Amino acid sequence: MAEIKEGLLLAVGDFPEGSATASRLRMIAKALVQGGLPVTVALLHADSKKHVSANTEVEGCVDGVRYLYLNKRTVRPTGLFQVVEDTARGIIGAVRLLLPGRKEIGFLLLYTPTLVKHGLPVLAAIVRQIPVIVEICEIRSKATGGSRRRNFGKYLDSFDLIMEWLIP
Repeated sequence: MAEIKEGLLLAVGDFPEGSATASRLRMIAKALVQGGLPVTVALLHADSKKHVSANTEVEGCVDGVRYLYLNKRTVRPTGLFQVVEDTARGIIGAVRLLLPGRKEIGFLLLYTPTLVKHGLPVLAAIVRQIPVIVEICEIRSKATGGSRRRNFGKYLDSFDLIMEWLIP
């Protein structure tokens, strides 16, 4: 029998507590773990700019669900340069996990994929031939049936469409 490799649920959010995103991430991860597929919730960065009560550890295990803040921070900084640095650290951390010679990853599950934040990890997964799974309800064109009306919104939507084309 083949060994089951651990999966990576890549997301942005506050975990183990926080907004509705934290609840959905926990629900998805817990279902996978109970189904026999080990998974780690890998967070590119936090959503909140202040501590959420249980968000003090950069890694841990809650209800059988492992989590890890890839940028090593549980709070989102406030300045523009710090936010960009925070996001870059998370992206680099995700790509490092997907590099050969690291932990063997069985699949990559994306929650709310965006080109800027998830593009490089997806490319790394494609190169390593790691299956990429996307939560479909979080893809804008599938969830809303169209794009935004304003010009800047349409510009941002074009990045989401590129991400949709990139996902195998």
